[in-house]
Amino acid sequence: MMEITPRQPRSTTSFPPYERSAARFVCDTMPGEGDMFDGAREACEQVKAMLMHGEMDALFRLAAHPRVYFRRLWHEGQYANSHGFGLSKLVDAALQAYICLNVMTLKPQLYDAATLDAFVASETAAGRKPYGKEEYDYRLTTAYQKMLLHCTGLPYGHRCEAHTFPHREYFGVPRGMYRFEYDDTQYGRWQKCNLGTQRVDELAHGSFEGVHVPSKLDVASVLNMLGKKGLPAKLALQMLDLAGYVSVGRLPVRDDPLHASNAEELRMYLSYCWKLLTRIDMLCKAGVNGGQLNWEAEVSDALYTLFDMPSHSLFENAICEQDCIGWRYRRRVVIV
Repeated sequence: MMEITPRQPRSTTSFPPYERSAARFVCDTMPGEGDMFDGAREACEQVKAMLMHGEMDALFRLAAHPRVYFRRLWHEGQYANSHGFGLSKLVDAALQAYICLNVMTLKPQLYDAATLDAFVASETAAGRKPYGKEEYDYRLTTAYQKMLLHCTGLPYGHRCEAHTFPHREYFGVPRGMYRFEYDDTQYGRWQKCNLGTQRVDELAHGSFEGVHVPSKLDVASVLNMLGKKGLPAKLALQMLDLAGYVSVGRLPVRDDPLHASNAEELRMYLSYCWKLLTRIDMLCKAGVNGGQLNWEAEVSDALYTLFDMPSHSLFENAICEQDCIGWRYRRRVVIV
């Protein structure tokens, strides 16, 4: 009688064994000082990817290793010449997106036409002169545009960008369409002064000027038009594929996350951002070299970054606590 070998369960991991092994991270996370090197950068991008894919079991095993120091991957301040580096960028992007979009939903007059009509009528009845209706748009706010550039923009140096992948997929932003620069660069200073003064499509990099990025509805409309011309659906799909006319992003209605047709995708996106934050919190607390994130400081920084209230806050020096993984040397203080 032939012996039947039971089928081995398929691995659900997205990464090969070596990429999840301690040997991969021991050398690249060892304490020390010096310039940024490729090993640390690649290890950081690898951890970002594992967090985004939910590879928590593997990360917990790595965190339990006495010679794996994830805190060395936290912030660009750990190394010289390391602009854009760090797991903190994953937290910043997810937290800003989660806060910004949730806050914007509290102002329905900025995205719902019926509510806007009622708001304008009430303002007029009260003797106050409202702005033009086209000005009541959450996408024209500095906060939204800052969040969009921070989450989807190609970072300074064009190398440490894994944390932007899920946000680019959601908003439908191709690589390089937006750029995120530091305030001490010429383009960064321009962004700081001009965000909120122009429309989102005007923020795109010059290489995307005049470039149409199709949405799901655009592709469906073209297929419908070709079908009316008598072209079989299969052939129409092949034509669009050859032409590179494929939808980018998860939103049915492009460039408008708060549109009613995008409600389900928005719910899933915000849920995913929350998952990222909880995963990074668990990883920070895990293992012999773990620490804790100061979430009060993280949220405060996100709020002040988004809504820019410099007259009501200042920085003061802060002693870095032994178990704080954020390595904060400054903290926000509200002026009462």
